[in-house]
Amino acid sequence: MFANDHEKYVRIFFEDPDVAVYGTEDVIGEVVRVMQGMKMIPSVVSAKIVFDKMNLRDRDIEVARAQAGLNQVVRDIDAPPLTRNEIEYFASLSRSDLANLYWGVDGDAINEFAVRYRRASREYGYVIPPRPSRP
Repeated sequence: MFANDHEKYVRIFFEDPDVAVYGTEDVIGEVVRVMQGMKMIPSVVSAKIVFDKMNLRDRDIEVARAQAGLNQVVRDIDAPPLTRNEIEYFASLSRSDLANLYWGVDGDAINEFAVRYRRASREYGYVIPPRPSRP
């Protein structure tokens, strides 16, 4: 009764750019088969549920996507010119405060302050602080 509907919704699901790379004919067929076997209502949501439960995402693809997303966020934060207030703020910080703000709680320097400070380093010669020692 709904056989064609299942496939239709699965194909619509795989039009989403987040999962399109996984939408091979074999995967589409398997998702349709599972949906029909479980007598699921044909829908994009049902297709997503089955796809997610099948655990077919490729770690390397997902890591590359996450890295691309992070890189874009960093570019967006880095893009605006430094303001006079930022430059003065950076200059006013103690070494300890600068290191703690730059490296952040996780010690990875992946935060808005660090991105802006790296721009100050490139443009005005501010020195990247050494990583603080953690207890």
